Amino acid sequence: VVDGGELALTVTECLTGACTTFGPTSELSLAVTTPTTATVNSTGDGGDSVVGDGYCWTGGTNSDGDDECTLRAAIDEANASADVDTIHFAIPNSDVGYSGVSPTGWTIQPATSLPTITSPTTVDGSTQTGFVGAPLIALDGSVATGTGLVFSGGNSTLRSLALHSFNDGVQLTTAGGNNVAGVWIGLLLDGTTSAPLVDDGIKLEPTSPNNTIGGPVTADRNVIAGSGVFSNNTEGIYVRSNGNVIEGNFLGTDSTGLLDRGYDDEAIDIANSSDNIVRDNVVAFNAGGGMQLSSTTRTTIVGNLIGVAADGVTPAGNGFVGIETISTNSDAVIGGTSAGDRNVIAHSGQEGLRIRAASSTTVTLLGNEIRDNGALGIDLADAGDPASGVTPNDLEDGDIGSNGLLNFPVLGAPVAGESSLGIDLDVPAGDYRIEVFTNPSGTDPSGYGEGENLIHAETVTSTGAVGDESFTLTGLPVLASGQVLTATATPDLGGGSFGGTSEFAQAATVAPAGGVLDRSVRRHDLSAFGGLDTSTPGSGITGDGFDLAGGGERLSGPAFDPTDGAITMSGWVSLTSLSGESAVVAKTGSGGTIHELIVDGSTGEAVARILVGASTIEARGGSVSTGTWHQLAAAWDGADLRLYVDGAQVDSTAAVGTLGDDRSIPVTVGDTSIQSAALVGSVDQVVLGRTARSADQIATEYLNLSDPTGMISVGAPQTEAPGSWTTTTSTTRTGSHALDAPNVTSGASPWLVAAGLDEPGLAFESWWYLTDPSAAATAAGTNTQDPPTDQREVRADVAGVDLATIEGATRTVDATDGTTIGTAVWTKVEIRTDETGTSSVLLDGTQVIAPTAHSAGTSSGSAAFRVETLPGGDSWLVDDVRVRRLVSDEPSTSLAPLHRQ
Repeated sequence: VVDGGELALTVTECLTGACTTFGPTSELSLAVTTPTTATVNSTGDGGDSVVGDGYCWTGGTNSDGDDECTLRAAIDEANASADVDTIHFAIPNSDVGYSGVSPTGWTIQPATSLPTITSPTTVDGSTQTGFVGAPLIALDGSVATGTGLVFSGGNSTLRSLALHSFNDGVQLTTAGGNNVAGVWIGLLLDGTTSAPLVDDGIKLEPTSPNNTIGGPVTADRNVIAGSGVFSNNTEGIYVRSNGNVIEGNFLGTDSTGLLDRGYDDEAIDIANSSDNIVRDNVVAFNAGGGMQLSSTTRTTIVGNLIGVAADGVTPAGNGFVGIETISTNSDAVIGGTSAGDRNVIAHSGQEGLRIRAASSTTVTLLGNEIRDNGALGIDLADAGDPASGVTPNDLEDGDIGSNGLLNFPVLGAPVAGESSLGIDLDVPAGDYRIEVFTNPSGTDPSGYGEGENLIHAETVTSTGAVGDESFTLTGLPVLASGQVLTATATPDLGGGSFGGTSEFAQAATVAPAGGVLDRSVRRHDLSAFGGLDTSTPGSGITGDGFDLAGGGERLSGPAFDPTDGAITMSGWVSLTSLSGESAVVAKTGSGGTIHELIVDGSTGEAVARILVGASTIEARGGSVSTGTWHQLAAAWDGADLRLYVDGAQVDSTAAVGTLGDDRSIPVTVGDTSIQSAALVGSVDQVVLGRTARSADQIATEYLNLSDPTGMISVGAPQTEAPGSWTTTTSTTRTGSHALDAPNVTSGASPWLVAAGLDEPGLAFESWWYLTDPSAAATAAGTNTQDPPTDQREVRADVAGVDLATIEGATRTVDATDGTTIGTAVWTKVEIRTDETGTSSVLLDGTQVIAPTAHSAGTSSGSAAFRVETLPGGDSWLVDDVRVRRLVSDEPSTSLAPLHRQ
């Protein structure tokens, strides 16, 4: 169909399947005139001779003698004629505006501003003969100035032209739905030589929504360049309307994506608008920064390279901030949960991301690569303080500001060879996505990291409890020594929606395996100072410890500030010499003492000090000699400070009030942070806890570690009818004998009981050999005389194992597990009941039932085996029975900076 031709249709009924016979025919439809294309064939500047006749002609001829159609005349006809809605190019080489040497192509230099394009029109430079991907037609505004092309009719397309030397390049106004693709702005036709604009590359006015700038393929890429020396131009793309897509463009560089052609201001400036998408652009070399959002809603920024060239590697930093938000920006998403959403934000002169707005701001930052920026990777800044630096975490996250000034995670110390990481989080109740990053470039100068490579993301649930909650992230890649980690927290609102992201956590360096390890859930490992060598283990009360030679040698960790109204400090020490004060564990700095456990060298006494309110409370006593391991412990329960030496209380001092805190003072071992209490000797098993340990717990730990091989006397063995247990030599695990259970299918259960236990916490270990576990129901358990514990029983049958409480004749199942005892193999079965009445079950050293609380009981103490079902011909043998003291495992709310194993 030729340009301007008319089309009309008829409809005829087909009476047979092969259409060999027909029915009646309709009248002709209304005629439709096909769109008319005006083809520009001259670089001249004359207007159309007869505007509105549908024919582009200046009244003259072009260099080939054809009727001349200029760009100005084509726009005249497109505006005036309903027939003309496409402008193509076919300018001959003979035209005066043609250059056959670089930059090759045709240049149109209007004498005055071109007319605004007021109707839906396509201006397509790719139609010029010889086009193979790069523009061949340039609009030179050095004479006309003003704006290169203005579209106000909406639903228009501009493709494959070069515009330079105007005030503004392209302006979209009045109506939307426009497409700008494959356009070079601020460059000559060689794609590298700068010919900058005075003002903006592309302006999207408030009345022109839903435009597409660029696209997903190379041919759609716009190159929007400045001067290369950061002058005479401002924004690359200036957005003031809604629903636009800005995709695949080069902003601030040349057509190769590698050379500096930056703008004086931001590459992209979006304000007072909503539902814009910015994706897969290269934003580089701009003096003012990469992008700025102001008073926007639902802005999405994904897949962009900001501060690196198109190769993704070459530094191409923006002079200011990579991305800055000002005023109130809600539901802005920068990055995402898919790999393709990742933005690279690097080499900015200042912050990578600066979120500077009111407290209602919600800017989600997920999965980005943020590195090598001049200031913080993420700065939740004050509206009046554009670069506020690290915002410290606050108790219960009660402050307000950008992104709610969400508290960042506090990292435990990661260890080489592990694939887990402990974190603390003090945030309101809810779900939070924790993103963990490695930083091959090293620790940020601020110490709070940037996020170079995302290695793990996991959602955790906060209860909103007062103070820090502890979580263990699992499934990380195996960590390597020396890696630098950081993390962010983002509220996970469900359904793929997220809230405003925190700043980066303080960086943590992966320690070598076997280094200074914290075995509590928090994993706050310590760093060595003062020349302390942690690569070679020292002597310990059990296994390895640390040897300190004074002179400032110390371990330093996080600023542990318990907020639960209680604290325990404990540790083992073997002093080489006594002089001054020797700090086992301390939180003492230039601001004074918050809490410390030391040895007074002048008296040989243990000393505990805590700051309660404005007063320093002290307890002292006991005798700490040199050359011998001593246990020191102090516990404060909100009312009294109690001091213990070698498991016995030696002093108690009233101390009612609130425990002091100071997050600027770290916890240290072996000295204070101001080096005022050097310890010469060895330390081991140093623990800080958020609860006040009981006297029984402290004494039991002392007994276990001072004589770890010691057994508890459980009284004389005895049996209870019906049936009797015997010994056997036919099948044993070790030694010459094993216990053999009687066979029973009904009636009362035969017991084997050892009485006389009075310990608050017990571990009951034994090895079982069952010839047919599917036919048996067997059990073992403990009673202790001290409330709140009663009988704790683990029973094994065909369904697996369960944990039960027995009070009198009532058996209550507390927890179950489907793991079964092996057939005709020796299996280690353990039931551990701590001093609080909480039990767990382990099979062959693997916990199959997690710690489970029980109700209180009153039974007398015993350890026992019980046969519920064991048919004739089947055997249950028991060997290597041991009952030992048990101290509670470190609770998840405990910090153990040197609880080493």
